[in-house]
Amino acid sequence: MGYRTVRFDSHPRGRSRLEMKTAVVHQEFDVEEAPPPHGDYPHYCVYGDWLFLSGVGPRNPKMPFDPSQPFHEQCDMVFANVEHILSDAQSRHHADTNLIEVEAYLTDPANRQHFNDLYRERFSEPPHVVCVAALPGEIAIELKVVGQLLRFGGNGQEPVSRAALGDRVVKRSRERPPLVRVSTERQEVESGLDFQQQFDRAFAVLGARLEDNGSQISNVLDVEVFLTNFSENWESYNKAYEGRFPRPRPARTTIGVRGLPPNLSMTISARAYPV
Repeated sequence: MGYRTVRFDSHPRGRSRLEMKTAVVHQEFDVEEAPPPHGDYPHYCVYGDWLFLSGVGPRNPKMPFDPSQPFHEQCDMVFANVEHILSDAQSRHHADTNLIEVEAYLTDPANRQHFNDLYRERFSEPPHVVCVAALPGEIAIELKVVGQLLRFGGNGQEPVSRAALGDRVVKRSRERPPLVRVSTERQEVESGLDFQQQFDRAFAVLGARLEDNGSQISNVLDVEVFLTNFSENWESYNKAYEGRFPRPRPARTTIGVRGLPPNLSMTISARAYPV
């Protein structure tokens, strides 16, 4: 586990910036009950009361994954893995959790209705569903989750019961400051670059755009990477990604797509807190 303490100015309930200076901790965590990550990233990270989960798939940590596993069983395992991670966050931080964003990635559009039905049986209305070209390890489904920690007696709010997946939080606390969002999608890349060169270029663009928006690489909390030729580029991607972010590392979700702008094999989107 790593952590960093930073300070930001906020003024809830009409208080001045001078009256309300709050220390916000940035930490990363791994969860023993969840399947190990597919690369150099944690199961989840926390910043203030922001909670970012890395992409959650259907692997069982106690046995090898079988890509032929029926879709409904994969969904059950994904839901169980999300709950393991949320329970870990609740226990470590003495908090309940509300979910702000849930997005489902499916590799087969034919499974969309089946997923929606399974989701409604266990939770609330289904989240936004995106059909993609590929996901890590030949899985058929992955969930991307962003939540909020509601600490017991720690942020001036009464804790509420944990929200069902797909629910949207309506409360805000002083520990959830605004974040910076940037992407490397609109960059010009000459032809002929290999994957490592493309990744180096994209990472440099990401750092520059973060700085232009008042942040930096070490402040990144959440990364979403889009890859073409997923199976062909996966190993090179994981190798290029390793060690790029200092601890505490951001949560990561990786998605295979069928196409990107000319000469691009990958793009990176990130959320970060201001310097």
